[in-house]
Amino acid sequence: MILHRRWLMNISILFNSVVFTPVYAEETLWSALTTGHFDWFFRYRYEQVDDGTPNLASAYAQTLRSAIGYRSNSYRQFDAYLQIENVLALGDDGLYNDGGSNGVSNRAVILDPEGTELQQGYLRFSGLPRTLLTAGRQEITHRPAPLHRYVGNILWRQKLAKL
Repeated sequence: MILHRRWLMNISILFNSVVFTPVYAEETLWSALTTGHFDWFFRYRYEQVDDGTPNLASAYAQTLRSAIGYRSNSYRQFDAYLQIENVLALGDDGLYNDGGSNGVSNRAVILDPEGTELQQGYLRFSGLPRTLLTAGRQEITHRPAPLHRYVGNILWRQKLAKL
């Protein structure tokens, strides 16, 4: 009986040291959040459309699509990613109809509206063998561009995805 009590006391001490010992997790979490890395891209695009529709003038669009993202380092097998994307019309945006948001209706349509939005924002967990769980808004492609066809983003358009 004394041996049994000693064994329980050892388990209790181990449990208390594991569960109730203060761990300064916020420093580790803060380190994971602040020592990540940024990524960015810029893509200029020019398109001219003359579709022959009566009463519509030719359209000319110069747009710049840019994105900046931040990926945190891993903390307890979790990491996060956030990416903001912007489409900007360069020059005169009255030279094309972007589908309704710029108010131009007498020119051909080029679906590259201006705007800024959250493109990707997700949390990932890699703690299971050969498994990566991702939750949030993410860009999914089946194969590397230009081979993805049924699942993927529209690489030839500057158009922002709608929520």
